[in-house]
Amino acid sequence: EESGSSTLARAMVRSFRGSVNFRNIQKGDKVTLYYEQKRRMGKLWGDIAIKMAVVEINKNAQEVFAFNDIFYNRDGKEVEAFLLTKPVNYTRISSTFSTARYHPILKRYRAHLGI
Repeated sequence: EESGSSTLARAMVRSFRGSVNFRNIQKGDKVTLYYEQKRRMGKLWGDIAIKMAVVEINKNAQEVFAFNDIFYNRDGKEVEAFLLTKPVNYTRISSTFSTARYHPILKRYRAHLGI
C-alpha cells in the first residue's frame, strides 16, 4: 500500500545507509517495508520505526532487518556508515587546499585547509 509519506521514505533510505542507490530505481523495481508508527486520536504520531525493508532493483534484492535500532543485512552484518561513501565518476577536484583561496561568496581570500 502506498503511504505517500516523505518521512517514511527518508527513514527507509536511512535504513540502507547508502548501500542502495535509490536514484537508480526504475518502473518495475520493488520496495517492501514493515514498519511501526503510533496513532493518537486517529492521527499518525511519533517516529517511524522500520523493522524490515527489502529493495529490489533490476531483479537484485537487498534486505535490512532492525534490531535495537541498528540495521543488519541477511548475513547478520551491520549495514555500516562507511557504505555512505560512494566513489565519484570523475577524477578532477577543482578546489585545491591553500592558505589563500578566493572565496566566491565572501569575495575575499581566506584559507581553505580542507577541514
